Amino acid sequence: MRNWILIMLLTLASFTSCKNQKKTSNQLASNYDNTSYVDFEIDAKYLITEVEVDGVKVGDSYKSHSKRLEKIDNKNGKEIFKRFNLLNKDDEKIGFVYINSFDKKSINKIEITSPKYKTDKGIGVGSTFEEVKENYPNSETHGSEIEGRTTLMAGDYHFLLEGVFFNSYQIDESKINPSTKIKMITIRK
Repeated sequence: MRNWILIMLLTLASFTSCKNQKKTSNQLASNYDNTSYVDFEIDAKYLITEVEVDGVKVGDSYKSHSKRLEKIDNKNGKEIFKRFNLLNKDDEKIGFVYINSFDKKSINKIEITSPKYKTDKGIGVGSTFEEVKENYPNSETHGSEIEGRTTLMAGDYHFLLEGVFFNSYQIDESKINPSTKIKMITIRK
């Protein structure tokens, strides 16, 4: 009788673990009393966390994901850093992976360029500046003195704005159009 119960429990567990699960978020953002509810559904396989996307984590050995990484040829011959195209399990390009320049083995940055992938608050490539600010009210927006790029930083998420360039680190957010799109999401170590 015990064996029969054990077999039934194991069978049930295997069926539920194989099911394609969806993550539903319907909660207040932590620490924000005036934040409205977020109500959406994200397929867990398209979730971006602050350290991982599609099973690839910042800090992982890049060799452990070698089947999903495509070497990018450096056109000028100088290799300052190793960069690979990151492919999902369907062989679609979803972004880039950068290898740590010191240990030359671990992934230290992932850039997501595919609009299919979203954070747990529903923010992805193609979302707007306004949507990021609503969902991450404590995010900070900074320019780059060297590249001129403008990025919103919310925890370990870095949201690159499309077509917005400031040549200073401190910027005035009121000069950014609320409908400006997110071009790329970076997670790093």
